[in-house]
Amino acid sequence: MDLIKRYKIRDVGWEKIGLSNDTFYLNKRFKEDKINCVIHEIISHTQSKNDRIRDILVPQYARGEWLWPRERVHFSKFHVKNIDMVEELKNEFLQFPHGSHDDMLDTQTFLSQISIIHPEEEKKAENNELTLGKYIKIKEDRIKAGKRDPWGGMNFAGRI
Repeated sequence: MDLIKRYKIRDVGWEKIGLSNDTFYLNKRFKEDKINCVIHEIISHTQSKNDRIRDILVPQYARGEWLWPRERVHFSKFHVKNIDMVEELKNEFLQFPHGSHDDMLDTQTFLSQISIIHPEEEKKAENNELTLGKYIKIKEDRIKAGKRDPWGGMNFAGRI
């Protein structure tokens, strides 16, 4: 919940396993905490975890589709210490399928099922400030236009 609030996340993917569906409790918590976030259920029961990693993730790594940062240190309240998440992911990958942990790899397989919407590029705001130079140019342009058509600035009533 803290990360959803901190990063203003609007959509989350949530693994739906069999008949147990705990999205009800998550939605309830969202309402209690006044969080506006949509849950997208990800169905994973068609393949085992190892098959998902082998069939989805390994080929993506082979094609160079995944890039890792050099490090991502996170303080774990559970372990009460700093953990380099990139090192943990690397260990999971190198020990697969015989490692004791594979949850981060499994999470990566779900990312391929989620549509990623990239933010639009920010348009640079035009500088609409009125400077002395702009004011003088506007005034000179109006004087020139007035000399060409002295009646141009006058409003006349039309015929009824």
